[in-house]
Amino acid sequence: MLDQFVSLEYDTEFELTGNERDGFTADPGETVTIRLTRAGHILGSASVNVWTPSASVLFSGDLGRHDHPVLKPREIPAGAPVVLIESTYGDREHPEPPNLPHEGFADVIRRTIARGGSVLVPAFAIDRTEIVLKIISDLEREGRVPDVPVYVNSPMGVRALRVYQSLTDELRDDLDPTDLVHIPDLTAVESAEDSKVLTGAGGHPPAVIISSSGMATGGRVLHHLEQMLPDPKNAVVLTGYQGVGTRGRQLSEGVDQIKMFGKYIPVRAEIYHDREFSVHADCSDLLDWLKELEPKPEQVFCVHGEADAAAAFAARIKAELGLNAVVPTHGEVVVLADGGEHAGTGTRVAPPTPTRTGRPARAVPVTQEEAAGWFGYAPMTDAPLPAGQLRYRLLTGPDDADFCRRVSEALDAGYTLAGSPALAFDGQRVIAAQAVLWPGPVLGGSDAAPRDPAVPDSAVPDSAPPDAAVTRLAAPAASEPSEGKDPDGTTRVDDAPVGQED
Repeated sequence: MLDQFVSLEYDTEFELTGNERDGFTADPGETVTIRLTRAGHILGSASVNVWTPSASVLFSGDLGRHDHPVLKPREIPAGAPVVLIESTYGDREHPEPPNLPHEGFADVIRRTIARGGSVLVPAFAIDRTEIVLKIISDLEREGRVPDVPVYVNSPMGVRALRVYQSLTDELRDDLDPTDLVHIPDLTAVESAEDSKVLTGAGGHPPAVIISSSGMATGGRVLHHLEQMLPDPKNAVVLTGYQGVGTRGRQLSEGVDQIKMFGKYIPVRAEIYHDREFSVHADCSDLLDWLKELEPKPEQVFCVHGEADAAAAFAARIKAELGLNAVVPTHGEVVVLADGGEHAGTGTRVAPPTPTRTGRPARAVPVTQEEAAGWFGYAPMTDAPLPAGQLRYRLLTGPDDADFCRRVSEALDAGYTLAGSPALAFDGQRVIAAQAVLWPGPVLGGSDAAPRDPAVPDSAVPDSAPPDAAVTRLAAPAASEPSEGKDPDGTTRVDDAPVGQED
């Protein structure tokens, strides 16, 4: 699948006809055109105008704050008769610091290091890890916290950081890429072996550890939590929205024990929730975005938010902007009126053609030598795929501690996360799925292997052959490590459930 992905530029109209499919020719009336506009939430995030010859709609996507600490600010797309807008923070405003920014975070670091403990920061691999590093760099440069060891124990976070530093055109004009890593004692931890050492007894001095996932739904952060939560000398700093049902939400709400790896872990460490880290647009940001749309929307749908937040936001839109706003129900169908205005300029181009053979080119050609100049570099594993193991595995099962344990075991074995987890409801329970990928070479040029026992029989179509339990990827050319696809990026690594992100 990876070789089917193409990159699209902002502010360019792309005509999607479907004619690239063999034996298919689109009717002119079926043509769909899209235009992407910078949304300023995370790297590559976009609002999307979509129109056909008869209708037009605008999707806000996740919108960033008016002043992102790392990225260029969001831009305003052309309006449309129908607008779908996210409402994650539709019922609240981000707090303005009464004194110095992130002083609460700085205070936790100072006190925790003074008592001989360490600070754990669960963080999304995309955007949040980079922002946390930027803030720590600022705090150390200003003398507000001592210079302490900082570890980034997130393979995808490390790779995302390299991408952020390479795509300088996407960064704020007043930000130098080195500002993200201007920390005297910064170490990236990518290999499973180094991660085990770091989480083991005596694996590090008093330090700050940044690890995914940001809501503690899975990933290496669970091992740190298991080791650090029982000790009152330590602290855990949550850095933004914590979805309902996540361990991060439980910690934020003050639980005294938390379940992981099939057992309950006592919570004795200090828990602090720094809400200044959020780069999600708050209610005022969302209203400002709507106000600037031209033409004004005729219908607004408030989506991507908890029920109370979406309802409160719809009420404010109606009261303050005089627009028709509703919170649609799940699965609701609406008909777009014919003849609506669209954002098109009349100049359209076809999207790039995917590369259908061979390994996709790297998005950012960064060498290990270049990366070594940014921070202490721990290379990805170059170990060959163990005999009898699949290069690509899809782990599925109920969204419970056992599923998290299986994902963590795969990471400990050397696999890397391939995208975000997916959740689905089968009418009785929530089913989770997480893909993992072996980053090292595959000997013999083949990844054929026995069926993955982690995939239940129900996950295999009836028509599939016996060995089709897991989709397999062709081995990459030579022994070049595969790049993991992130989310937190634009998908995020082992991120939030049900699309709630921060």
